[in-house]
Amino acid sequence: MVGKLSRDDMFSPSICPVVFGKSPYMNRNEILKQCIDAKHGKNVRTEQTTQQRVGDLLEPLILQETAEILGLSNLEKDHTTPVNHPTLPIQGSLDGTAFAKNIIVKPTEDIMTEDGKPIVLQGKGVLESKSTAASPTDIPPDWRGVMQTKCLMSCLDYDWGVVSVLYRSTLLKLYVFRRDFEFERQLEEVVLDFDRRVREEDYYPPVTNVEAAVAYNNVEPDKIVDMDNDLITAATETYLLAKSEIKKYTELANKSMLTIQNFMQNAEKGLHPKYEYKWGSRTYKAQPEKIIPAKESYTARNKSVTIKELNDSWID
Repeated sequence: MVGKLSRDDMFSPSICPVVFGKSPYMNRNEILKQCIDAKHGKNVRTEQTTQQRVGDLLEPLILQETAEILGLSNLEKDHTTPVNHPTLPIQGSLDGTAFAKNIIVKPTEDIMTEDGKPIVLQGKGVLESKSTAASPTDIPPDWRGVMQTKCLMSCLDYDWGVVSVLYRSTLLKLYVFRRDFEFERQLEEVVLDFDRRVREEDYYPPVTNVEAAVAYNNVEPDKIVDMDNDLITAATETYLLAKSEIKKYTELANKSMLTIQNFMQNAEKGLHPKYEYKWGSRTYKAQPEKIIPAKESYTARNKSVTIKELNDSWID
């Protein structure tokens, strides 16, 4: 439990799901900007959350239990040097490694494989520890340690890896993976492209408003673009129409909801031949006063363009 050992300005197994577009938490341009900022010497690491700290505390226990369940030996939990890929610009950090001597792993309720078939573990393998409050799944999503482990297997030339996920603090599930050479062919292409983009500071073509705000973050105040073309005219008119319709239907929905609330008054439930009504309450626990740590000032591009119809009010 050493923490991240890899450089922040290059591709690492931990950001693999983001760069592949598989992460629900970040997009490709956000992680690309983070690496570019790190290249220029900016500290891009953030303070750990409570959940992350608890995950770090549980990591040695999860790895130890994984080794005992699978019958692994030579468990190493305190890797203090980064892992480098032999041919690609990848540097990563290991949770753990262990050795297997011809161990046949058969799927059970708590041990799963990608195809549901037994796996023979031979030699050293990668161990990845995760903890979550989510419910267990047959195979964890790519961003919950799967792509990270496959990437580390490629770095180390190991034939197997295990993602151990502790769900809801007590339910441990093991996901055993074979080396994925099809993934590694994609990995090479993605990593080389990402490395070039970091060096050249060339952002990905945005596919969402959030990505666009990151890709075009270097605002040029004196630059004015001529927007008079058919494509932009059509997009603008569609946008304004959609915003108008959203506002209209939002107001209609709010009025309808108020009618329902006024009819229910203090009742929690309502009966109707076609619908079920429940107007519940939510209790918020008391929280201690928090001191927010200081942050450096920064500028971020807005996630949408403000449009003004001539002789009309501004529309965001």
